[in-house]
Amino acid sequence: MRPTTRRPLPLQPHRKQATSSVTTWPTASSITYGQTLASSTLSGGQSTPAGSFTFTSPTTAPGTGTASQGVTFTPTDTTDYSTLTGTASVTVNKATSSVTTWRRPARSPTARRCPPRHYRRSLDSRRLVRLHHADTKPNVGTASQSVTFTPTDTTDYSTLTGTASVTVNKATSSVTTWRQQLDHLRQTLASSTLSAEPQLRQARSPSPRDDRSSTGTDRRA
Repeated sequence: MRPTTRRPLPLQPHRKQATSSVTTWPTASSITYGQTLASSTLSGGQSTPAGSFTFTSPTTAPGTGTASQGVTFTPTDTTDYSTLTGTASVTVNKATSSVTTWRRPARSPTARRCPPRHYRRSLDSRRLVRLHHADTKPNVGTASQSVTFTPTDTTDYSTLTGTASVTVNKATSSVTTWRQQLDHLRQTLASSTLSAEPQLRQARSPSPRDDRSSTGTDRRA
């Protein structure tokens, strides 16, 4: 019996992928601080062949500002065409601060300047609330004053304005020295005494006793 000779199978030619071409990288929509790149939409990209654009690191949450982020082009025909990487400019806007309660400042004891008021921390970062016009001297009474909220992280969070009711009490008068005035200066009309003009006495005839006294003669019998 003759031995069987096996013929080697013909080698399949290696198929090299064609290089994809991106003529225009897409534009990314802006996002807000705290959001990831997955919240940004890529649009306007042009390529050969057809495919899709995605962020290389979609879970990245970039800081406030504008920066280039990695973008990956994936062709629809991944067998014959290669993927490409590029960049897209992404703008991250400041997050809007939130004040749940505008706290009322303590009463001002006198009609003086409104000092800055510090308040407790709220939400996710340390924040500062102060009267908007610290040099304002309000009148006595209760009135709403403008208040500005400034976050500690001014790079990533925006400021807010609101109002707070401020009560201004009357100031206490103070006399350091009681000055003693001259008597004639501090007298009033009430110190003056009103009196009638003196009446003239009526003339009377001399009595016999007066005559004896004047002549020195005793008229006794």
